[in-house]
Amino acid sequence: MSDRNKINKNGFEDIFEEIIEKDTIKDKEELIIAEKQELQTFLEQEQVRLIKLENFLAVKIGNKVNFSQSEKLIKTQSKRKKELRRQIAQVISKPDSIFYKNLVQMFNSHFS
Repeated sequence: MSDRNKINKNGFEDIFEEIIEKDTIKDKEELIIAEKQELQTFLEQEQVRLIKLENFLAVKIGNKVNFSQSEKLIKTQSKRKKELRRQIAQVISKPDSIFYKNLVQMFNSHFS
């Protein structure tokens, strides 16, 4: 009986090892498939990034060089800055402005 049990156990061990080998083969195949999908996703994203970069370098930088608006924008902002300074100076130089009153109060408190 013990010999027969050994034969049955050996047969069971063979079947069990075969099942384990099949599972490991399936796991390896699933891992390979997952890696391929990950690589495919990366390559698709990289392709989109490179297309956008090419578009930027070919079109937008060319437009910037050929049709620069920097000087016009700088002139416009300089005019706006001068106008704002003039308006601020008018507002704070009035004797009834809060800034003027605070300056008077500060000078009076320190120099009296």
